[in-house]
Amino acid sequence: MKWLKKLRLINWHYFHDETLEFGKQTLITGQNGAGKSTIIDALQVLFVADQRQIRFNAAAHEEAKRTLIHYLRGKIGSDEKTFLRDGDFTTYIVAEFYDEYKKEPFVVGVVIDVYKDNSIDEEYFILA
Repeated sequence: MKWLKKLRLINWHYFHDETLEFGKQTLITGQNGAGKSTIIDALQVLFVADQRQIRFNAAAHEEAKRTLIHYLRGKIGSDEKTFLRDGDFTTYIVAEFYDEYKKEPFVVGVVIDVYKDNSIDEEYFILA
């Protein structure tokens, strides 16, 4: 069995640099806007092979739907500023697992370079 132990989000929606720890059974709870969907959508980016199949923020009403670039730039929707991040930057989504059979951890992640024209380069990786 492989267990998700940690998830690190850097420049992913409202998360600047956050590490979340998981147990064998973890319940994600919180008020509206707390980041529950943001966490689930980060995991989707890591594990759904066909990005066109991802339904970001699936529980939200149509006007609240998000796109990958909304998560990357940190869409805030205020009148003064639309996004938390402008220009070029890099986003990291990294999940640490523990393999009980091999008795060792491993990491699955993606590095996404975002450019000012909203084009992106993605690199997925697995590290023993």
